[in-house]
Parts: sequence; structure tokens; C-alpha cells
Amino acid sequence: MEMHAALHEAHSSFKKAINNGEEKLEAQLLLQQVLQVNHAWLIAHAHDEIESEAHIAFEALIQRRMAGEPIAYILGEREFYGLPLKVTPDTLIPRPDTETLVEAALAHIP
Repeated sequence: MEMHAALHEAHSSFKKAINNGEEKLEAQLLLQQVLQVNHAWLIAHAHDEIESEAHIAFEALIQRRMAGEPIAYILGEREFYGLPLKVTPDTLIPRPDTETLVEAALAHIP
């Protein structure tokens, strides 16, 4: 299966099950995780075939996400205030509004 077809399939599945407005991005992030590539590589190789092992791993991540597992836990990392932080089910997932709170606090610290 070509990468763009696999991404489209994942995007459609997420749209039906999750529908959070981030379906396309989440599908891309999961495929990037499996292939250990960046977004530019994914775009440049959109018509390449996915090896069967990679496709199986991608499908497994899709199922985890469809079961409601947060994307940050699946990826194992989330950026917070410009820093990549390790995230596990034992940690809270950093949220953008928390960055706003940090910025407000820093503005009041001499």
C-alpha cells in the first residue's frame, strides 16, 4: 500500500471515531513515528510503498488511537515551552494553555 493511501485510510478512520479536527496530523505523526522520518520525508515519499512490517506497526498505532489513547502517550513525547518532554501514562500531558500560564507567571517574576 502506498503511504498516501495508508494516511488517507487512517485519516478517514480517525474522522469517524475521534473527529477532533486533528485527524490528518495525527495520522501523519503516527506514520512518521513508525518510519522514524520527518514530515518533509513523508511528503516527498508519499507514493512509496510501505513495507508490510511498517504497515502492521502503523495499524497497531491506529488501533491504539481509535481506542482513545492520547496521541502524546502513543508517541511518548510532547513539546512544552519549546522543550521535548517524555510523556507516559504516569505523567500529565502538557497543554498549550499551561504554556500561557507559565508565560503569565514569568511576566510577574523579577
